[in-house]
Amino acid sequence: MSITVVIPTTGSREAMLARAIGAVRAQSLPVSEVLVVVDGAQTLADRISSAHPEVLVISTGQRLGASGARNCGAAHAVGEFLAFLDDDDAWKPTYLEAVFAHGDNFDVALTAFEKHRPQDIAPEKIPPEELRAEHFLVRNPGLRGSNLVITRRAFDVVGGFDETFLAFNDMDFGVRLSDSGPWRYRRVVEHLVEFHSHRGPRLSTAGGHANREGLASFWKRYRARMTTAQREAFCKRALDIWQLDPRELAPSTRGQGSRSQHHPIVFDEE
Repeated sequence: MSITVVIPTTGSREAMLARAIGAVRAQSLPVSEVLVVVDGAQTLADRISSAHPEVLVISTGQRLGASGARNCGAAHAVGEFLAFLDDDDAWKPTYLEAVFAHGDNFDVALTAFEKHRPQDIAPEKIPPEELRAEHFLVRNPGLRGSNLVITRRAFDVVGGFDETFLAFNDMDFGVRLSDSGPWRYRRVVEHLVEFHSHRGPRLSTAGGHANREGLASFWKRYRARMTTAQREAFCKRALDIWQLDPRELAPSTRGQGSRSQHHPIVFDEE
């Protein structure tokens, strides 16, 4: 069994990146490779490589966004299993040990989150009991870029993360993952993934460009397969959380299907 950890970053959150790398190095189950993917120029990658010689650092060469950086890492990984970790989150020391506690006879594993805010720490999302597409149509039931462990084969079959989605890429991945199964699914209900709330960019930033684009793209792609109740719930949630109505948004066609757009790295819808 070999595990590659993929950490996408823009290089602008050095303290958070150091925390993420430290969390990987502190794992009770060792990994085969830690791959930091810098979404940007090689000069940024060289700087991070000098600061963290213990990990392998590569560059996308141009801004691809979170999905593109994750896909780039998966393409360069040597491990049979891919474990994704956003640069502003962290893992408890027993995270990977818990994922592989019952062996490696699974295709995809999701683990519960613990939300860290300046004022408190509290249990958060627990992954769904089953991988079913309808679980991902209204809200994110617990699949983010920091709690996903997946075989290379499954990742390739799904087609990786959609690089045209500036946000809601995790929900989109969840739908496509569910559609491409059945997969051997492992659910870890211990809260071993630290979702760190901070003032930096998040997909949940109300009114942000990435959020608007992602919301519009998700609505366009999946509204036809939603039930009436799901469409109403999705729109209500968008209005309540982000003050956006997907029915009034149109996704930009600029750069659709292209890896060359200069998209910001943004993570994890609520």
